[in-house]
Amino acid sequence: TRLTDQEVKDLHRSGIHLSTPETLQHRLDALVASGQLSAADAEVLFSKSPFHSEQCQGRTGKFWMTSHPVSVEDCGVVPLMERWGGEVASFWLRDLQLSSSLVEIGTARVIEIAAPLEKTRHSHSAATAAVATFGRHIGAIPGKSDFDLYVNAPLEPGSVLAVHMEGDTTFAAIGKSYPPGYIDVDTGRWKELTGEDD
Repeated sequence: TRLTDQEVKDLHRSGIHLSTPETLQHRLDALVASGQLSAADAEVLFSKSPFHSEQCQGRTGKFWMTSHPVSVEDCGVVPLMERWGGEVASFWLRDLQLSSSLVEIGTARVIEIAAPLEKTRHSHSAATAAVATFGRHIGAIPGKSDFDLYVNAPLEPGSVLAVHMEGDTTFAAIGKSYPPGYIDVDTGRWKELTGEDD
């Protein structure tokens, strides 16, 4: 995502808050108060948010993340890194002028999180990924079994393991060689299975 320095300080101080219309309004108000966004633009962003669409139920009271590292160059990640706000503020925005102003706010960052399974509904997917990892360890050729997941309860500050910022060595390496020893086993898997190029 793209975060301001203050938002990163807030993460380290109070942990992960769930996404709600109220938390979005709080984030927008903070940008207006700091002079980084006009009140009119904040109002437009809030009114165009997925919270005011059929996506409301799928977004409210959740904090979404991925199970495995994803490269910051991935086509699904790039739009989230380009503009401040994330999926509930700017991802679906079609106003090019307003969208371009969000590029100037914050810095692209990846939040590395330890999410307890009891705060998610994804224990089966996590178990599948763990079995796939074990299978790789003993010589099988399973896929990595990555998945999107969300927590439905706030996370303590200690759950934020690291915040990687654009320009950091680790930022560019995420999903490639970071975390140390990480290998995307899905890259080249077809060749492993069949001997044919992907």
